[in-house]
Amino acid sequence: MAYSQMLSAMSSYVYHSMNVLKASGISPQWVQIGNEINSGICHPVGSVSHPAQMTGLLNAAHDMVKEVSPGSLVLIHLAQPQNYSSMQTFYKAYAGNGGKWDMSAFSSYGSTSAAAGIVANMHSISAAYGKPFMQVEAGGPVTSPGSTETNLEAYMSALHATGGQGIFYWEPEGYSPFTSYDLGAWNAATREPTVAMNAFKA
Repeated sequence: MAYSQMLSAMSSYVYHSMNVLKASGISPQWVQIGNEINSGICHPVGSVSHPAQMTGLLNAAHDMVKEVSPGSLVLIHLAQPQNYSSMQTFYKAYAGNGGKWDMSAFSSYGSTSAAAGIVANMHSISAAYGKPFMQVEAGGPVTSPGSTETNLEAYMSALHATGGQGIFYWEPEGYSPFTSYDLGAWNAATREPTVAMNAFKA
């Protein structure tokens, strides 16, 4: 597709996806346009090395979310916030070309000792652009649920201290034999949540 065709396709896809939700009576509080898009979206046309086109594609998605569900917050989602330079590269390119978003979202699977520093990076990059932020991915090995619980508690504490909007586990319900993903929080033998989920009781 040419860039102009990609813009049309992006608008159409998001518009129809949002209308499927609307027709089912669902009004999402958050809509994430892209998953861990540090390097851009719809490569190579929308890569971060083509910032104007990347921004155009993401703004097309943003605008269709708002057209169908004006109250939904649009999230931009980046991975590895410990890599501050990667985040700066993306946000400078996006904001510098008129990028539109309501909240910054981050994935991080770091350890307890790293949590405060990683969340500080999330806060710093978000504050630079005047946006609230949340951690939309966290987790740990299903074989070490106690450590994962401790890690989650450390992230929650750091998020609370810096005004972070919350945290999501990815993906707690995944377990063998239905998936090979090993960062879930479900015990395959008992078919019950592991103690990792206790972090969310606080």
